[in-house]
Amino acid sequence: MMTYSNKINTFLLLTSFLLTFVACSSDEGNGNDYLTFTSDVELLPKGTAPEVVTSLKELTLKFNEPISQSTLEKNITISKLIPEDGSLEDVTSTMTISLLAGSQDIVVIHPNNNQEFEAGICFQVSISQNLESLASHFLQTPFEGYFYTSNLLAEVYPSKNEIVIISDLHLGDPRSIEKGYCWFIDNRPYLIEFLDYLIAHKTSIKALVINGDMIDEWVAPMDTPTFADAQGNKLTEEQFFGEIVKANQAIVDKFKEVKAAGIEIVYVPGNHDMLTTASDFDKYFGKGVITQARDKAGLGKYEPTSDIVIEHGHRYDFYNAPDPLSNKNIDNVTAQSILPPGFFVTKVASTADLENANIPRALYRSSGTSEDKTKLNIDNNTANQLAYIASWVAILAKKPVKNMDAPILTGIDGYTGEYKLSDVVPSKSYKLYTDTHLSAKWAQRSVANGASPHVPFAEAIVAGAFNFVYEYLAYSQYYWNKKVRKQIVVFGHTHEAALTRGYDNCYIDATLYANPGTWIDKKWVGEKEQPRTFITIEAQELDNHRGYIFPERKVKLQRFHSKNNIELIKQRVIWKNW
Repeated sequence: MMTYSNKINTFLLLTSFLLTFVACSSDEGNGNDYLTFTSDVELLPKGTAPEVVTSLKELTLKFNEPISQSTLEKNITISKLIPEDGSLEDVTSTMTISLLAGSQDIVVIHPNNNQEFEAGICFQVSISQNLESLASHFLQTPFEGYFYTSNLLAEVYPSKNEIVIISDLHLGDPRSIEKGYCWFIDNRPYLIEFLDYLIAHKTSIKALVINGDMIDEWVAPMDTPTFADAQGNKLTEEQFFGEIVKANQAIVDKFKEVKAAGIEIVYVPGNHDMLTTASDFDKYFGKGVITQARDKAGLGKYEPTSDIVIEHGHRYDFYNAPDPLSNKNIDNVTAQSILPPGFFVTKVASTADLENANIPRALYRSSGTSEDKTKLNIDNNTANQLAYIASWVAILAKKPVKNMDAPILTGIDGYTGEYKLSDVVPSKSYKLYTDTHLSAKWAQRSVANGASPHVPFAEAIVAGAFNFVYEYLAYSQYYWNKKVRKQIVVFGHTHEAALTRGYDNCYIDATLYANPGTWIDKKWVGEKEQPRTFITIEAQELDNHRGYIFPERKVKLQRFHSKNNIELIKQRVIWKNW
């Protein structure tokens, strides 16, 4: 019988396949059997957060076929939601509903006498199955969708209420910049201009959150010791932090200007900077410039309001979650050492990137999985090891290095020696992380890192590979967990920007998963990712004074091109409903 871990593992892989299949075949088989339409305003189902629009004069519905004029009457209706009791008031008689002049497939709805839709109202648009096309086709099912009109938000929201979130800057040391393996060079002037943009809008921005991987202490090829200077001299972590600051001094100085402008700067640790300390930031940025959001060694989360949580997300990633348990009898590893196997993956990936400099860097984290244990008749730990081996095989296939026997120089977190891939990749003779895949060991590590509930191994081994897995983890850790219920969860780590709507299976309530993406240079990101993206949240606490239909906050996913060109990729509104 398949265990929960195998079911999740199989589910994740099948879901990935099915999503790809559906994306490729969604237009097939529909033909003209049913009448369909699109709207210029997003019309969303009941129980979700409706689209908020301002100064709306007309609503346009574009159908896939010409519409029979005689069936428009009574088959498209407009109602407004009454906040006091949740009832609907039919206001169709106050609207003009007609075909656009010169077109038979576009229906235009606007208030009579060319007035705008009333502000501060949630409207319902209903279309019955009796609406008919000239080809005698109908909707597959009756339609009901909602949108919200408001031009009052500026009066309601306080002026300084926005939280801006960026992630995965990956500032490198002087060697990485000189030798070309630094992930962040080309976007440096853009980041400085972006920080100037924030300063110019200081009256509306409350805080800038840097959601992990700000300081990159991991990216270095296999033949390069990690905590060392350009001459190869060994450095402490604090000294290496200083080298990175020195290489990015203009950016550090600009962060100080942001703080001086009255914008709080909050730092949440990521995996590439999990070894940094609060004293590092106080020493090199200035005491109090950066607010630290830490809760465990190498981990942290920031909760600006009662319903928002922001963390990097590596807490749930097998390869990149701090590992305070492994290798304690090896090298100079101490009880305080937390370096996970993802560090060695990064060393391999950095070497592969340099050797194949013309190949764009895809995410190096793997989606390895185990076989069906019911067929193999093996226990959890063996299945976990198969998954661990398979993931390394996938990593090396995606990031091949020319010399598989080349030494991996360390010099970080108690690791001082030279290792080979055969010491790290699971085999009969490997030395490092030999029992980290064991169910009990992973559970102990997950609990030590503050994951609640514990993340099963099958989910953790694929966590860094797919953004949709992180969306699932957001649900399991924060949406479905009644002890810490959050409405907005922001992760980083994947380098893939996202803003997706979720649903709470207990309360049928609107929730959001967001990811600000990355600022690393385009040549290092995968095909899907776009750098210089960020998230903005209106993060004030508000009384729900208009009943359950009043939006609590607006969330935007944007991309920075210049201070005069901010691209809005997606926008959602979260409604306070408990």
